[in-house]
Amino acid sequence: MKKDKKFIYFYSLSKERLRFFLSLTPEERLNWLEDAHDFVKSIVSIEKIKTWKLYINKGGVMEKGKLEIIKTKKGEYVVNVVYPDGKKQTISDLRLKDNSLNGKQVDVIRDKGQILKIIHEGKEIYSKEKNKHQSPQRQQKSNYREKKSHKFKSI
Repeated sequence: MKKDKKFIYFYSLSKERLRFFLSLTPEERLNWLEDAHDFVKSIVSIEKIKTWKLYINKGGVMEKGKLEIIKTKKGEYVVNVVYPDGKKQTISDLRLKDNSLNGKQVDVIRDKGQILKIIHEGKEIYSKEKNKHQSPQRQQKSNYREKKSHKFKSI
C-alpha cells in the first residue's frame, strides 16, 4: 500500500494478479472478497470506514487538514481549513455555535478546489449539499438584488 503527497492511500495490482483473479470461479471470487472485507474490518476503525464510504460515494480528493475557528466582533465564528502546506480555505456557509473544534484534525473531500465534505472522527460536520440553502441574511440580499435588477429590466 502506498501513500501519495495528498494523503490518499492506494493499492495497485499487477496484470498477472488481475489475470489470476479473473481465472477464479464466481464462488472463489466471493470468498476472496469476504476475506478481504473481514481483514479490513478487523484492522480499520469504524470511523475510518465511514470516511472511506463517503469518499467513494462522492468522489473528489480527500485531504487532511486542521480547523481554525476565529470569533468575530459580532460573536460569530469564521471557519478555515488549514492544509498541511499552510494554505487556508474559508468555509463561508458553515455556522458553528462554539470553537470546540478549533485545531482539530479533519478529513476534507474536495472537488475542483471546492470543499464538499468535512469529517471529524468519522462524523460529517459539513456537507455542501446540506448547506446549499443560503442563510436568511444572504437570501434577503439576493432577493433585494433580484427586485432591483427587475426594475432596471422593465425600463
